[in-house]
Amino acid sequence: MNPLNPYEKYKENNVMTASPGEMVVMLFEECVKVLKRGKIAIEEKDVPNAHKSLMKAQKIVLELINSLNFTYEISHSLFAHYEYIYHEIIQCNMYKDGQRLEPIIKVMDEYAETWKEAVKIDRKNKHNQGDGSYV
Repeated sequence: MNPLNPYEKYKENNVMTASPGEMVVMLFEECVKVLKRGKIAIEEKDVPNAHKSLMKAQKIVLELINSLNFTYEISHSLFAHYEYIYHEIIQCNMYKDGQRLEPIIKVMDEYAETWKEAVKIDRKNKHNQGDGSYV
């Protein structure tokens, strides 16, 4: 078994120590990355790599769907939206339509930014919940 290079070890450590919110951010960021990679592959007529990237994006969206907690009302709306995105990625993959990926990339990037802000707010709130005494 090959030991991980330093960058791979760093990435693995980030995943292992991430909070649930940070994991969601990582999923969105990875999804944006592979969607962009898929779009480039489509533009370059590299069908195997386009397919590989878009399949990875589909798996990430499925993971996002599976992570929803339906005790919260917003999860039902997110489910419908994620399901739409999932099916759009399938269509893009079937027809190798890179233009159709643009709005998906934009939305997934916006989700990533929104989750980053939510994680910051959550971290700040947890930090401020102490008793205030550091002495």
